[in-house]
Amino acid sequence: MMGLMGTGDLYQSDVWLTEVFGYPVYSLNLNHLAQELPGNAPVGRTFQYAKVDASEISTIQRLEKLGFGLIDTNVVFEKSKISKAPLSSAIELRWATPSDEKAIVALAERSFQKSRFHFDPKVDLKTAQSVNREWVRNYFLGKRGESMVIAANEGKPVGFIQILERDQVMIIDMIAVDDQFQGKGIAQSMIAFAEERYKNFKLFRVGTQIANMSAVRLYEKMGYRLSQSMYVFHKHTV
Repeated sequence: MMGLMGTGDLYQSDVWLTEVFGYPVYSLNLNHLAQELPGNAPVGRTFQYAKVDASEISTIQRLEKLGFGLIDTNVVFEKSKISKAPLSSAIELRWATPSDEKAIVALAERSFQKSRFHFDPKVDLKTAQSVNREWVRNYFLGKRGESMVIAANEGKPVGFIQILERDQVMIIDMIAVDDQFQGKGIAQSMIAFAEERYKNFKLFRVGTQIANMSAVRLYEKMGYRLSQSMYVFHKHTV
């Protein structure tokens, strides 16, 4: 997550999400979880979250004792070689320009109904949509992402992939296709288009929610294989 700052051993202030939520948001540094003492936790209205490998049972139990609830399961897929996929004839594939910002921000805001923020009943819809909107806006502000693929129909953006570059690893940070254009192979085409540009990278990586079975099937179809699973925990205080 963007904008983490230390406020103690365990609680890390998430500056970016704090701005989106309008009140303090913290990520837990699980390396210090065992040393947590009563009275050290932030007070007042907060949103706290933690991501833990699904095999870390003792950590999971500790989080539950601290009042955290399981909200989502993330899965990460990787592969080392690109896969040739047919490009959809229904759309134009290109790289994003500043003029795409308005359309892409609007598409991000109405997409991702299976995000952890949408799953959390204590996060209102407006806030959940704001997370997606501001996340993709950061690409156009030059704050997150090295490139973005645009799928356009008659010049109008109908899909995008936001891409990170980390140590010769291409990471699909965010991907969306307009509801009206789903089922046409556009997501697959965008991924293939991106992989071609990064074909000399050593690894390709993408994450999604286990509940998003259509995404899971897509990545497996394109040769990605499961490499990690993580539980996501949330806690809200007032």
